[in-house]
Parts: sequence; C-alpha cells; structure tokens
Amino acid sequence: MPITEKIDKIPYELTHCSSNLRGACNRDPGAMYRMREMSHHMHNTPSSTYAWGSWGWTILRTVYDKESDALFPAAIEKLRRWVVGYWIHYGRFCGFGEPDIARAEKKADGSVNDALGERLRFEVLEDRERLNMPDLGKTTAEDIQTLCNRFHKWVASVGEDPDTRPPADPRLVNFVVVDAESLRALASVPENVLPHGVAADREEFIRRRYSPCYAGYAWLVDHRAVKLYREGVQVNPRRRGWMKIGSEQLDDAWSQLVGLLMMGDGGAMIECSDSGEGSGEFWYSDSVF
Repeated sequence: MPITEKIDKIPYELTHCSSNLRGACNRDPGAMYRMREMSHHMHNTPSSTYAWGSWGWTILRTVYDKESDALFPAAIEKLRRWVVGYWIHYGRFCGFGEPDIARAEKKADGSVNDALGERLRFEVLEDRERLNMPDLGKTTAEDIQTLCNRFHKWVASVGEDPDTRPPADPRLVNFVVVDAESLRALASVPENVLPHGVAADREEFIRRRYSPCYAGYAWLVDHRAVKLYREGVQVNPRRRGWMKIGSEQLDDAWSQLVGLLMMGDGGAMIECSDSGEGSGEFWYSDSVF
C-alpha cells in the first residue's frame, strides 16, 4: 500500500540531543547520528517528497506460488519486527563481558532507537505477470533491468523522478527484492526478537552471532549501477548493482545513502563484496564508487 499518512517532523528533544552527541551519553551514539542525518535530510528536502519523514525501502516480490503466498505476508511483518525491535537497537548492547556491559549502561536510554523504529516504512510491490523472477541468483543484468524498469514506473506513480540528480531520497534510488530463497530465509527467522542486553561472555556472544536471526536476507538493487553495468560502462562485477543484504544491514544501507546525499555526493553507488573468489555471490558492503 502507498505511504500516504502525514509523518510529523522529528521532535525537538530528539533533534537537539542528536546534535549534541557528547552530552547525551546515556543514548546510543549510532542511533543519534542517524537521527541527526534524518533531521538534516528532512530539513533539506521538500515536505512534498514521497514518504517524507520516514525511512525504509520499497520491496519487490518476485516469487508467486502457493508456498510464497503463505509465507510472504508473515515474513515481511517479521522482518519489520526484527528491524524495529532488535537491529536498530543492536549498537546499544553489542560485545560481551563486564567492560561492554558497563558501556551498555551508558546507552540504557533507547528512546532515539525507538523513534527511528517508529519511522520505518516498507512498501510492497506485487505483480504476478511482470515481477515473476523467483531466483535472482540466476539472473542477468538484463533481467535485473526489468525489475528496475518496474521500479521506475513506481517512482513516477508516486510523483517523483528516478533520474533526479541528486536523488531526493534513498527510497527513490535503491529498492529491495524478495525472491524464493530469500523469502524462505526471512520466514526461518525466529518469531520473537532476542532480548536486549550484552552477552555475559564470549561463548554467549558466539551463540548469539550464530542465531537463526542472522539467516534473514533479501536483495538490494541500485538501479543506477545496474544501468552502467548492463551498458558496459562498468565491467567489475562488484559494481553490478544488485547484491544480497542481511536483514540486520537494511538500516545501515539507508543511513549510508542518506549520508552521501547530505554530503552532496548523490551520485555515489554501492559496491558489493564477493563472498569468495569466483563464487559469483555478492553481498552488500559499505563501499561506494
């Protein structure tokens, strides 16, 4: 469904604390930095911009069968629940042992993280005829361009221009895709988020790190990079423009791009990482080109 509700400006106390990082030591510095970026982005973007005041992605569903019909709605809701309830809070309780537990006490106030979670919006596009691409692992740049074309139509349908330079918002530049394999991965994530709190020791930290919650992933597509790769302007497969992304990284990817927009580098594109020499499997990284 389109994002039509009016989203308020960020409350003064949150923008104020996010502009004074040293004085707000009981809050998560990472969350405050992202809130500051969002506040600046809203200030420099017309309030008429689509979904102004929110963050998140448009999700293209590309698998349509009985299994996916049963899994998809719950999997997307579960993804939202984990991002809001756990991943955007992760910076408050990462690490293990007494030193990290002591540091976490200085980040006990999760109000900024909660405020970020309240502004998350996912929008799903479904089209059984034009978006039927169940295995992105076997696609070509031409196939991905088909998805980009559909994304362009969506951007135009909400009154925006996908070719605007610099882009008005990350939501209008990159998009997320869920195919058959990633849908099963998202559906396999536990229903209940992990409790907040630093791991008592290394063993507990490792157990958490290999928790099934890390199995969730989707695909992230940068339509500008896909175009360059398809046309041969870019030949490095790390710059092809489509990659897997862990569900725990979705907020990082949005924050990375909005930060580039704020620095006036709206033309920068994401460079993915190869999971192994010649593996052909590419994942999101924080590198850009």
